[in-house]
Amino acid sequence: MQEAIKASTAKFTAEELITKREMVRDEIKAQLKVRLKDRNILVDEFNIVNFEFSKNFNDAIEAKVTAEQQALAAKNKLEQIKFEADQKIAEARG
Repeated sequence: MQEAIKASTAKFTAEELITKREMVRDEIKAQLKVRLKDRNILVDEFNIVNFEFSKNFNDAIEAKVTAEQQALAAKNKLEQIKFEADQKIAEARG
C-alpha cells in the first residue's frame, strides 16, 4: 500500500497535494484497486485525512500566499489611484 501511495503522490507537487486533494485521492484509490485486486481485496472508498509537511515547507507556502496577497492589494491600490486620477482629469475638463 505504501508503494501505491508513494507512486501516486509523486505525480503531484506538494502544493497540488493540498489543492487537488480529490484528484490525488482518486489516483491513490485507482492504484490501490489495481494492486490489491490480486489479493481479492476490494477498495470501495479511500479518504485522505491530512498531509504533513515540514515546518520549512509550511513556512514557504505561507510566505508565498502572503506575497501573492500583498501583490494583489498593491495592484488594487494602483488601479484605484489610476481611477481617481482619471476622474479628476474628467472633472477638470468639465
